[in-house]
Amino acid sequence: GQDTAYLFNQLLRDRLEIEEISLVTPTGREQIRLSRMYGYSTKDLRDVRTDELVQSALAGKLAYSKIELSQYLEPILRASFPGGRPGNTVAAITVVINLKALWGLVQQQRIGRSGYAYVVDSEHALIGHADQSLVLKGLKITESEVPRELLNHRESSDVLTYRSLQGIEVLGVSSYDAENKWWEIVELPTQE
Repeated sequence: GQDTAYLFNQLLRDRLEIEEISLVTPTGREQIRLSRMYGYSTKDLRDVRTDELVQSALAGKLAYSKIELSQYLEPILRASFPGGRPGNTVAAITVVINLKALWGLVQQQRIGRSGYAYVVDSEHALIGHADQSLVLKGLKITESEVPRELLNHRESSDVLTYRSLQGIEVLGVSSYDAENKWWEIVELPTQE
C-alpha cells in the first residue's frame, strides 16, 4: 500500500520520462494511480481488466503499446509489467513513458556533415528518428529497404551499403542495446 505508493513517487521523481504509474490488482482494478501531471483520488481509480497490456502483465508477460501521441502531441509509450515472483504474478504495474527526451537525443546526433542516428524497438518499429513523421506513421523497419542484417542481437553489425528510409544510398551500422531491447542505427550518405 503506502510503501508501494512511496516507491512509485520516488520513481516519478527520479525518472522524468515516466509520466504515470499504476498498480493493478489481479481482478484488473487500479489500487494505486500516480501521475506527474495530475492528482488522482480513489474516485479516479479505474477498472482496466479489458486493457490488453494489463491482461498480458497479469498473465506474467511484459507488454507495451505502440507509440501514441499524448493530448499535448508528445510521443508516449504505455508498458505493463508483471508484479511478483516469476510464475506467481500478483499484480500488474503499468507506466506511461514520455519519449520526447529520446526524440531530442536522436535529433541532436550528427555523424559527419549529413549522417544521423535512429532507434528501432524489439518489434522492429521505428521509435526515434530526426524525421518524427516517420515514427508517427508507425513505420516498421522490416518493411523498408534497410537490411535485416542490421537487426541482429550482436553488439554491433558490419557496415553495410543500402537505401535508407528516405531512399538515399547510405553506409549503415547498428548496435543492439540488450538492456532496452532496441537497436541504434547510424547512417551516413555515401556521397559524403
